[in-house]
Amino acid sequence: MSQLISLKCQKCQANLNGENNSKVFFCHTCGSCFNVGEDKLHEFPVLYIKPQVVKKFEQVYFPFWQFESQYTFRNEGEAGDYVSSRVFYIPAFFIKNINYFGDIGFYYMKKNTILEPGSRRKLEVFPADRDVNRAAQYPYIYMCKDNTKRIQNDFSNITMKHKKAAMALVPFYKTENYYYDSILSWKYPSGALI
Repeated sequence: MSQLISLKCQKCQANLNGENNSKVFFCHTCGSCFNVGEDKLHEFPVLYIKPQVVKKFEQVYFPFWQFESQYTFRNEGEAGDYVSSRVFYIPAFFIKNINYFGDIGFYYMKKNTILEPGSRRKLEVFPADRDVNRAAQYPYIYMCKDNTKRIQNDFSNITMKHKKAAMALVPFYKTENYYYDSILSWKYPSGALI
């Protein structure tokens, strides 16, 4: 039998904000972030991101998991492996028709986007349905997608381990029909983001 988990902030005891399907909850009082585990809430550091594109619309935060990860390419027939580190941003929300609209986090990586911290603002946070364990698979997927020629379809040539994880809250602009990404200035129909 699963244990009942209290959705109270472990820091300030305020009610946590989220929806029925949410795997991640936020405290609007102190700004904390908690991932629902099997038997308890796990706290993660929160980074408030500064917008790079400014528009005069209402803002809302979109949650992204930030992973600092080390990856290794095995070079068959060459001397030594290639080892490097990278920061990945994985949406903690889902996108309908991802093949059509694209995975925002993957394009942050493709464009070498570094999300810079900004000041905390009390904005609404879009529901987070992708928990940290599910999100942790995506940096590997991103690296495979970005390096298909290098690894020559032998995905066993790449391994990855995560050093740190945090929650990055990225401001988006909200209109009646669209959300605008304040980093890439891309727009997504409201119904595409769930």
